[in-house]
Amino acid sequence: MKSDSIRPSPELSILIVCFNGREVIEGCLRSLRRVRDEADFEVIVIDNASRDGSVEWIRSEFPEVRLIALTENLGFAAGLNRGFSAAGGGIVLALNPDTLMPRRTLPRILDFLRDKPSAGVVGATLTYTDGEPQDSTFQFPSLPREFLNYLPELKTILRPRQALNGLRRIVSGYAGKTSPFHTPAISGAAFA
Repeated sequence: MKSDSIRPSPELSILIVCFNGREVIEGCLRSLRRVRDEADFEVIVIDNASRDGSVEWIRSEFPEVRLIALTENLGFAAGLNRGFSAAGGGIVLALNPDTLMPRRTLPRILDFLRDKPSAGVVGATLTYTDGEPQDSTFQFPSLPREFLNYLPELKTILRPRQALNGLRRIVSGYAGKTSPFHTPAISGAAFA
């Protein structure tokens, strides 16, 4: 006997850990609704005991979202682990609550993972709302790099020709790349 109430597992589970983020998560969840036709995915929000009404608001405005409402703030990593244990998808995408999902991003990530099953982790290209590249990959830390990170005013003194966009390359080495490449570290804002 076939049951219509049993839904097969989605290909992708999108996990969003949130704490008092009602103001920022709305854009994220709306952007995921807009790309609903591009992939088979579920959205799981792990709420870290928010006190801003996020839980009730998400339940009301986004009933399609699976919500894990924690009773204490466990932090990002432990919250993400709770989401992993609830995820039904074979692929998991961790997403920050302040991100917006552009069209064609999910299919690109899924296609890449299907084509490269040996990939350990896949990150996404991040941009600011004005379209400028945002650091999404990083080199391993080194003493000179960390020194420049903690004293940013020295960057313009030591490297005056690299004052604006070039400064990203001092830290990441990869800003502005648009095709896939190996990197030692990626941003936790969006990764599968």
